[in-house]
Amino acid sequence: MRQAVSPNGNGNANVNPRSIVCLCGSAGALKEYLAILRRIRPDTNTAFVVISHLSTKHKSHLVHILSGVTKMAVREAQNGMPLRPHEVVVIPPGMELALSDRHLQVLPRSKVFGWSNVADLFLSSLARNYHAKRTAVILSGMGSNGSAALHELKQSGGTILVQRQFGLRLREFSADRILPR
Repeated sequence: MRQAVSPNGNGNANVNPRSIVCLCGSAGALKEYLAILRRIRPDTNTAFVVISHLSTKHKSHLVHILSGVTKMAVREAQNGMPLRPHEVVVIPPGMELALSDRHLQVLPRSKVFGWSNVADLFLSSLARNYHAKRTAVILSGMGSNGSAALHELKQSGGTILVQRQFGLRLREFSADRILPR
């Protein structure tokens, strides 16, 4: 696992990312996650958070799969973990994720039955607790998960990109659309 390096060269420094990009989708969004991460340079000074509807009944291989297409470190979120630049953090299966004081909070699912609104929960906390550049990329999925928090994120100055219909158009998800200039 790579360590963040501060400008003075100290390893394991808690360097803050200049921006956060949140990729939200169902398990069917894997193709899109891979396509986007393949196109992102590892030196963007951006933290990526993948919020996927992962079944609690199956072991997830998402961290391993995403690691195969990017040079950035890919890790499963852990409670208290800081968001760092040049890293991809994946929500653990069966959990919810929030951001508080630039640290992740891994929480048990609040809904016992049906799908939890994991995207709404994270995006809402991102809107309230992080004020640098924030981008939400809403990918495939059924239902409205992610849509309730979009207004809040937009009102707080965030950027929102939504996958058109059922096909990914890669030019819409180019690095210059997602990352700060």
